[in-house]
Amino acid sequence: LIVLYTMLRNAILPLGALDNLTESLIVHGEKCLPHSQPWQVAIMRTNKKIACSAVLVHPQWVLSAAHCHWSSYTIQLGRHNLYAKHEPGSRTIRADFSVRHPRFTENPKRHDIMLIKLKEPVRESASICTITMASQCTAPGTTCVTSGWGQLASGYFPRVLHCANVIVETEEQCKAFYPASYPGILCAGNRNTGANGCK
Repeated sequence: LIVLYTMLRNAILPLGALDNLTESLIVHGEKCLPHSQPWQVAIMRTNKKIACSAVLVHPQWVLSAAHCHWSSYTIQLGRHNLYAKHEPGSRTIRADFSVRHPRFTENPKRHDIMLIKLKEPVRESASICTITMASQCTAPGTTCVTSGWGQLASGYFPRVLHCANVIVETEEQCKAFYPASYPGILCAGNRNTGANGCK
C-alpha cells in the first residue's frame, strides 16, 4: 500500500515479544482525525461488537486477516465512532462470502489474509473510498500509519478510530525482536514512542 494503513490484527508485528498474537491493540497511538482513513472498515459480529478491522480495496471487496473468518458478520464503512447511532455518509453492508488464503494456518499464524465480498458495491464518497494500492513493497525506514478500533494499551476498546505512526523494519531487525517472524511478513513499530499496531 502506498501509505501503509494496516488494520489487520497481525499484519504489523510489534518491536518486542508478543504474548498473544490474537489480541489487537493500538499502542501509544491517538485518536485519528474523523474520516481521515476513508478506506478503514469495521467487521462487526452479530452481537454488534467489533470483530476485526479491515480495508476497502475495491468498491465490493474488503481485505482483512484470515483469522477474522466467521459464518456471519456485517461490514461498517465510513465510520469514526462505532457507537454513534448514525454518522453521515456511513454504510452497513452484509458480507456475501469470504476467501481465505489457501495456505492459511491458525497456529502458528501464516498467510493470515482474507478477502471479503460485499453483498453490493459501495459508492465512493468523502467518508468511504478504496485505498490506493502500491506497485512495490514499502521500503524499510518508511514511516507509515496503522489504524483501527482494537484494544488500547490501557485495556479498553475505543469508541473512535485510533492511529499510530510506525516505521517499517528490515527482516533482520524484525527477526531480532520477533524470532517467530518469517520471510514476507511486514514488521513495523516505533522504538522512540513505543507505538505499535498490536501487542
